[in-house]
Amino acid sequence: MGGIVVRECDGCNGLWVPGEYFDELVRRMIEARRKQGPLFTDGTHKKTAFQSKIVYRKCPECQLGMHRKNFARKSGIIVDWCGNHGTWLDADELESIAAFVLAGKLENQTSNVPMQSWQQPANAKRMEVIYQTEALMAAERKRLEQQRTGNQSDIDANMSEGLSLTGLIRWLLN
Repeated sequence: MGGIVVRECDGCNGLWVPGEYFDELVRRMIEARRKQGPLFTDGTHKKTAFQSKIVYRKCPECQLGMHRKNFARKSGIIVDWCGNHGTWLDADELESIAAFVLAGKLENQTSNVPMQSWQQPANAKRMEVIYQTEALMAAERKRLEQQRTGNQSDIDANMSEGLSLTGLIRWLLN
């Protein structure tokens, strides 16, 4: 999909988007909106029959239960997220996310700061908070992995880069 690796389920048409690729998909949608201007969509998410059911999915990579997250906190689009491996999108959720982003609602919800301020360089204090948050999240992932496996070995240092929220924050501040 445009150089981004995704896997589609033949049974339900859902998509598995590994780690950092979900952020890249959202980034591309935001960039497309900026280039094309607003489209004729209200960005309202309409649930399919399958999406109306509450289903707690297991991560296809680690088989642990994934977290249900409301995309952009208020979109009404509930995605299934594994902090270590990626995001599961039910059928048509990618299109719903695209409509939400293309309607400009992601920018409206992310901050009360005008969009042009996102283009400015991030200040050092903000970056320090981000790095501290990343360290805390990495430590929590390590603790959860140790709890799951029952061993005290270190987790791959690259794991911290797969965190979607961190990638989004970095992108917004750069």
